[in-house]
Amino acid sequence: MGTQRITTQTITSKRSGLYPRIVIFVLLLFSLYLMSSATQNSDRFSHMYLWLIVINVGLGLLLTSLVIYNFYRLARQYRKKVVGTRLTIRLVIICVILSIVPVSMVFYFSSKFLTQSIDSWFDVEVEGALKNSIELSRSSLNLRTRDLLHRVEAGAKIMESIPEELAALTLNDIRQEIKSSELSIYGKNARIVASSSDDPTDFIPHSPSQSVLSQVRNGSPFIGIDPVEEKGIHIRIMVPINKQSAESEQWALYALFPVPEHINTLAEDISIAFDTYNQLTYMRGPLKTSFMLTLSLVLGLSVLASIWAAFYAARRFIAPVTVLIDGTQAISTGDYSRQLPSVGEGELGFLVKSFNDMTRKIAQARDDANYSQQQVERQKAYLETVLGHLRSGVLTINADYLVRTANSSAEDILKIEINKILEERIDTISNHYPFLDAFVEMLVRNITGVQEDWSEQVTYLGPQGKQIIMCHGVSIPGGLSGRNGYVIVFDDITSIVQAQRDSAWGEVARRLAHEIKNPLTPIQLATERLRLKYLNKLPDQDVELFDRATNTIISQVDTMKEMVNEFADYARSPANKPTKVHIEAIVSEVLDLFISANHEIDFVFDCEDNLPMVWADSSRMRQIFNNLIRNGVESMLSTPADDAKCNRLEIKTSTFEKNEQMFIHFGILDSGPGFATGVLEHIFEPYVTTKEKGTGLGMPIVKKIVEEHGGKIYAKNRPEGGAEISINLPIQDLDESGVTQQ
Repeated sequence: MGTQRITTQTITSKRSGLYPRIVIFVLLLFSLYLMSSATQNSDRFSHMYLWLIVINVGLGLLLTSLVIYNFYRLARQYRKKVVGTRLTIRLVIICVILSIVPVSMVFYFSSKFLTQSIDSWFDVEVEGALKNSIELSRSSLNLRTRDLLHRVEAGAKIMESIPEELAALTLNDIRQEIKSSELSIYGKNARIVASSSDDPTDFIPHSPSQSVLSQVRNGSPFIGIDPVEEKGIHIRIMVPINKQSAESEQWALYALFPVPEHINTLAEDISIAFDTYNQLTYMRGPLKTSFMLTLSLVLGLSVLASIWAAFYAARRFIAPVTVLIDGTQAISTGDYSRQLPSVGEGELGFLVKSFNDMTRKIAQARDDANYSQQQVERQKAYLETVLGHLRSGVLTINADYLVRTANSSAEDILKIEINKILEERIDTISNHYPFLDAFVEMLVRNITGVQEDWSEQVTYLGPQGKQIIMCHGVSIPGGLSGRNGYVIVFDDITSIVQAQRDSAWGEVARRLAHEIKNPLTPIQLATERLRLKYLNKLPDQDVELFDRATNTIISQVDTMKEMVNEFADYARSPANKPTKVHIEAIVSEVLDLFISANHEIDFVFDCEDNLPMVWADSSRMRQIFNNLIRNGVESMLSTPADDAKCNRLEIKTSTFEKNEQMFIHFGILDSGPGFATGVLEHIFEPYVTTKEKGTGLGMPIVKKIVEEHGGKIYAKNRPEGGAEISINLPIQDLDESGVTQQ
């Protein structure tokens, strides 16, 4: 899984990135405010409206680019499996949903409300009311103007008969009667004949336009409603004065009537409102478009800004979590020295601080544990070195009677594979190695006993013959568990016991040879003299008895001499005379002697090719194989062969390496009855024999010769029947003097 190292510099850079975002948000809000103001007040911001749209669209494109870049960056981190990416995606999705949904709802209802509000401005009833108000005001003015027209026409009627010199006096009375603010008589070429006004400071009367004068000269009265400078709106009426005399100058009566202030104000308001309404009606479509555009820009920019802010907020929030994840992964890989950067105050800051405290304590505990482990390993290595160099076998057994450790000497002494018994109960070892029954029974009996310190000797028949084991056991305190374990130390004392026995039997043999051999020769010589002197002198009836008796004495003496010689051979250790010999040639010579004399036995010599020469005493090697082959032949001939098998003696040779030493192995296998159960474990001890006339010294002498050549000899019964003798001789273990090289 990909990781991203979060450091204090990284977190600081993320914090420093907040300021550009704040600037962009402020610019965005200010631009949207100007856009909204321009929409509501087009007269003030009409020249900036296009630029505001361009600026807002540019900000939108900028935010869109930032959002797309953040999505791309997040997708790339997701593909690379950067720590915290999944949580960032979830937070961004949640923030986007929480921002888009409310804003979208506000946009929907705002747009609907805006559309309905704008449409409500142009309601048919409102438009009709405005038109009716205008029509009502016009009707009211029309009624008033018609009334004022009648008044002015009545005044013109009066002025028809008034001469010009009296016109000014009469005109003032008529003005007051018709309640006009100004009344003037115009002659030809817009000459003012007379004028009267209710304002004594107003010396210059208001003059009508030439078009009005032309209309009145044509006989049509003029009625108009126009504003008068500094006097407000007035009703202007001008009618012709029909003089009774044709020669008289044609006059026209021009009157001004002020419109009341409240009527004037209402009329102006209605006119302004109607003009505004017409303007809004014309701008109805563009107005909707403008408001919707502004609202859409606000929505789009708000959504983009919220998404961008969601990315920033998610990364800002995830940064401490990512720091914790990074630290957790470091701890999972065993890096307890990792210290996380501070992320400020608050719960996450407290969590990071606690995490750092925890890692420091774990690192300290790990260092202490490593130191303790190193101490234990050094002690263990020291003990293993000591145990590995001990010649004694060592077994450690826990309180559950499981074998925990064993040294290599235990494997050599017990002739087993240590791996097969480790973590096995001590009482199940004999399941793998049945020949250890007596050994296991002795261990179980003493371990389950009450004695904490014990010693015992056990004898059993191993794969290489009889073994005598001396065991010493001691209980080990169990510590906190309160249950004891055990240490078993044992030695193979077979050779020691055998040496003691050999020494004892050697001493016995020497004494027997000395005590018996001395009188045998005089006995034999005396018997032979008796035969020579009296055999031919005795009566015939006594000759046969005398001959048989003397022959018996002489033959028994010869037998006893042979026995004495064997005793002597066993007792003394004649010096070896080693030479380089081919042992297989010696075996072949000895075997040929037995093949020619025993045709009823099938002899097989399976010899490995290119056997190396060894330093050995050839005569004593012949003695070994002669004795062993003769024992096998006599064993097979002493038992009648059945129909199922024939008598067969096989000799096999091979080479092997053990402890960097090469050996030649000789196996002599016969198909006889094998060794009796009680004889096998004592087969190499003196005077142990199953032959009627045997001395029991043949196998001990063979064993002695083999050991003098640095070899080992073993005896066992074959599973298919018969006996097997195995001899292992070192190939280069003797120097020319016959001394075993160590």
